[in-house]
Amino acid sequence: NTNVQKIGPILSPDVVDSGYSGTLNVVWNEHERSYVGYYLSGTGWENDENKELQPCYDLKIATSDNLLNWKKSGIAAISLKPWEAGLSSASVIQDARGYWHMWFSTRASQYFRDGDGAYSIKHAISKDGFNWTRSENFGLKHDRNFGENMAAYPSVFCHKKTLYLLYNGFAFG
Repeated sequence: NTNVQKIGPILSPDVVDSGYSGTLNVVWNEHERSYVGYYLSGTGWENDENKELQPCYDLKIATSDNLLNWKKSGIAAISLKPWEAGLSSASVIQDARGYWHMWFSTRASQYFRDGDGAYSIKHAISKDGFNWTRSENFGLKHDRNFGENMAAYPSVFCHKKTLYLLYNGFAFG
């Protein structure tokens, strides 16, 4: 029904996520006959190299039948590695064999704007869209030869059988 409206945020703080959320990427899951959303979920705060508090976040999963009302699982789609402080901006596609592929941003808690902890893009794969395994294939780091200080916020799509990856490469784009 195109006349259905919702006032307020689509994913707001609740008993599952007491903090902020964002960067929602939505994919239709034919097997489940519902939408699956991968979103940034605030997990806490850490000091950066200047002793200023910076947010920490991972990627969690929510499902919906109507794109307005979402059921949050509370489960991280991708778990943080010990050196990571942020995972965000999932971009998910399903290939012709039925495998799910996710590209996402990751960063450290320090020197993530321009340094060793800078944003990079990682890849994960799944058979069902819910259980993900990181892959060392298909990731992307910044290229200082092009003046980039980060590779962040991927957007992946297929056009005429060619896979494209758009991303922000300099100072958050």
